[in-house]
Amino acid sequence: MRCGRVFKFGFATTNASAVGGALAFGNIDNTSRLLHQLPVVGRFIRPRLNKINERDENVQACRLIDQLKLLDYVHVDGGFVSTFIFSINPYDDIPKYDLDRESASLVKSYSGDKHGATYPEMAWEPKESFYAVARYYGIESD
Repeated sequence: MRCGRVFKFGFATTNASAVGGALAFGNIDNTSRLLHQLPVVGRFIRPRLNKINERDENVQACRLIDQLKLLDYVHVDGGFVSTFIFSINPYDDIPKYDLDRESASLVKSYSGDKHGATYPEMAWEPKESFYAVARYYGIESD
């Protein structure tokens, strides 16, 4: 017997506890994000994190695959992995500005003119979770 559908699920790219689900943006400093949107002065303010949790793409991938296995075990008809890309939370080499840590996306997006190494024409780079989902479903990735 099938169980229905799960519409959206995902995990942040950190080793912090998985509380709040895919849309738990509580760790992003909303004041800095808002000020960044202002004309002129916004160029000098970068959105940042309130707390810097350790970035861990492997933990994100493992949590995602564990969830997929659980959904298969209970015979869920389908689900939507949240999300492929979340460009308003770009990756940054500086941890306090790495908003991608709070993103449940399968790829990390870059701001500005930076492009990924795997797909040089794209402004994103696959995370471990991208490859983990591909392996889970038997899809070969480049």
